[in-house]
Amino acid sequence: MVAAPVQEPGPQIRALTLAALEALRAENRAAAARLRACRALYEVCEDEQLDRAIAAGYGPGPDETPSYAIVDPLQVASAEIVAAYGVHHHRATGLVTLANTLALRFPALLEAMEAGWLDEHTASLLSRHMRTVDDAVLALVQREVIDWLHQAIDSGRRPGRQALLAHTDRIIGAHDPDGVLARRQQAVHDRHVRLRRRTDGMADLTAHLPATDALALSQALTHLAREHTPHASGGTELNQLRADALVQALLGPTTATPPAEPTRPLAAIRPHITVLAPPGPHDEPEVYLPRGGPASIDALIALLSRSIGATIDVPDPTPAAADTPHQTHRYRLSPDLARRIRLRDGTCRHPGCSVPAEDCDIDHCIAFNHTNPTHGGPSTEANLMCLCRQHHRFKTFHDWTYHLTPDGTLTITTPTGHTITTDPTGPLARWRHTHTDPDPDPPPDARPRPWLNPTPQKTHWHQRTLDLAAQRHTNHTARHTPPHPDPPPF
Repeated sequence: MVAAPVQEPGPQIRALTLAALEALRAENRAAAARLRACRALYEVCEDEQLDRAIAAGYGPGPDETPSYAIVDPLQVASAEIVAAYGVHHHRATGLVTLANTLALRFPALLEAMEAGWLDEHTASLLSRHMRTVDDAVLALVQREVIDWLHQAIDSGRRPGRQALLAHTDRIIGAHDPDGVLARRQQAVHDRHVRLRRRTDGMADLTAHLPATDALALSQALTHLAREHTPHASGGTELNQLRADALVQALLGPTTATPPAEPTRPLAAIRPHITVLAPPGPHDEPEVYLPRGGPASIDALIALLSRSIGATIDVPDPTPAAADTPHQTHRYRLSPDLARRIRLRDGTCRHPGCSVPAEDCDIDHCIAFNHTNPTHGGPSTEANLMCLCRQHHRFKTFHDWTYHLTPDGTLTITTPTGHTITTDPTGPLARWRHTHTDPDPDPPPDARPRPWLNPTPQKTHWHQRTLDLAAQRHTNHTARHTPPHPDPPPF
C-alpha cells in the first residue's frame, strides 16, 4: 500500500493568516470611524451647552461665570452612547475621551487607524505616552513615531510594547527633553491603591506605585511567604501564600493560623457587617461586607478574629420597613433608611454605572418639595435611589425622565427615544428575589413580589442537596431490591 502524500499546511495557513489580517485592518478602520462619530457626538453636545448659555444671556467668553448648573458635554455624550449601545459607562467615557484626544492632539494616530494598520489599543497607548509633550513639537513627534513604527512593520520587525515605548521616548527626548521628565513626575503623582469587588466573595486590591517601591514590596511578600512555608512550590501556591502574607502583615494573623512569632497588626479595624437572615431554618444567612460584597461565614469568622469589634446589622427585608410618617416629609434621611437604600441598590443606578453604593449619593427620584414637603418627593424607600455624584448632577440638570417602582426598578426615558431599565443588585434586592413564592396564577405582565408571601423557601443549594439525596436513595433501593419474578403465563 502506498501512503497518501501529506498535504503541506503552508498555503492554507497563509490564506487564513491573510484573511485574519484583512479582518484586523477592517476592525481598525471601523474603530477609527467609531471614534470620529464619538467626536462628532461630543461636538453636538458641546454646541447644545453653548446654545443654552447664549439663551441664558451668557456669551462664549471664558470670564463669564454662568449662574446655572453646567452639565459636562462629556457626560451627556457618554450617557447617550450607553443608552444607545448598552456599553458600560467607563467604556463609553473612554471612547469619547479617546476620540477627543486623538482628534485634537494626535490626528496622525487617528489617520493611521483609518489606514488600517494601527489598532485602537496601540493608538491609546501612544497617546498616553506622549501626553506631556510640548504642543509646539507634538505634531512632529507623533509623525516621527508613526513613520518609524510603520517602517518597522513593513521591514519585518515586530517591536513589542517596551521597545515601542522606549523608541518613542528617544524621539520625545530629541525634541522635548522635559516631556519625558514631566510624564514621569505625573506618573508618581498618580500613585494609588484601589479596591474592586469581584464575584465569589473575592475582591481585587491593586496598588499603582513607583517601580522601586513595588519591587521591594513584592520581594518582602515572597520572603514572608517562604518564611512560614519554606518548601512551597512556585506558581499558584506561592501566589496564594504571598496574598496571605500581605493580609497578615497589615491586619495580623487569624486565631486559626497563628504565626511562629506574634505580630502586631498595622491597622485596627471595626467592620460594619450586614446579615440577611433567611426565613427558613435550613438556609445559610448571607453576609454582606461594604465594598467587599457577599462573604461566607468562614470568611466572616476570619475577619472578626482580626477586628477590635464589629457592627452587625440584621435588617428587616420587608419593603418600606424603615419608612415612618415622621421621616416621609423630612429631606435628611435616617441612617437606617439610607443604609437600606444602599443595601438594595448595590451600585449607582444610572445605566452602565457600577460605582459602589457606599460611594453614592441617595437621591429622590421625584424631587423633594422643600417648600411644601407634603406635596411631592417623599423620603421613602419607593422614591429613593443611589446615584454617584456625577450621575446625580446629570439627573438633576439634564432632561432625561426617571421613574422608580416600589420594588426598586428604575426606568429612564431619553429625549432621543431610548428607554432603559436598571434593576437593583444589592444584597437586599437579591434576598427578595431569591426568597420568592410567586402567585400560582399571576396577572399578565406582573413582576414577582417575593415579599407578598412570607412562606419559607429553600435556597437553590439546599434544594439541590435534597434532590441528590433522594436520587441516591432511589439508586440504592434499586440496586438492593431483588427483581420481581416473572408473572405466570396465564
